[in-house]
Amino acid sequence: MSTSAIGRIEPTVSRDDASRDAHRAAARPTDTELVARALAGDRWAEDAIFRRHAPRITALASRLLQRHAEADDVVQDTFVAAFDKLSELRDPTALAPWLNRIAVNLVRRRLRVRTLRALVGLDHGGDDASLQLLAVDGTRPDLQLELQVLDALVKRQPTERRLAFMLHRLQGMSLRETAEASGRSLATVKRYVAAVDCELSRLRASERGDGAPEGAEPGAHPHG
Repeated sequence: MSTSAIGRIEPTVSRDDASRDAHRAAARPTDTELVARALAGDRWAEDAIFRRHAPRITALASRLLQRHAEADDVVQDTFVAAFDKLSELRDPTALAPWLNRIAVNLVRRRLRVRTLRALVGLDHGGDDASLQLLAVDGTRPDLQLELQVLDALVKRQPTERRLAFMLHRLQGMSLRETAEASGRSLATVKRYVAAVDCELSRLRASERGDGAPEGAEPGAHPHG
């Protein structure tokens, strides 16, 4: 099932623009420098950390939660928590994955609360950042349908499987990055992703009408 409909248009960059961008990149402080300055009480450094990393955390939270308002709350809470315990960051060069881990933990809590609220009929929120709704304009109807099916598949997964699958397959993290961001072992993440992959294969097989997951041996049973 394709997710190619979710993407962005890369702008055309002139040689002069590229030169100016390179100069600005060389001049701007590194994460290590910003962390040191923030720890020393420099509010500008905190603002710079937020401006640099907030767009990525926003995209991450929106994709995982599929609700913009909740994602915005997670972004704010992520940076409040990060600045509160910035002194605990042992390797300032790992600021980005550290922020990812904080955000994913906050997303995990919200998904679990959402599940509990749904069980008692109190989850009245709507998914306004689903894969289908985030698709780029002009997406073919068949791809829109595929994204709708994928949304439904993701939504019914247990929290840990949902996080692992979305971080790896949809957010584009490697398995090791997914394990780090989710705070789970590499083996566990592989198992979660494989379980959702297997269910997706069964859906594809059902659509084809052959009743067997792609690549499955006759009589084989998927694990997960």
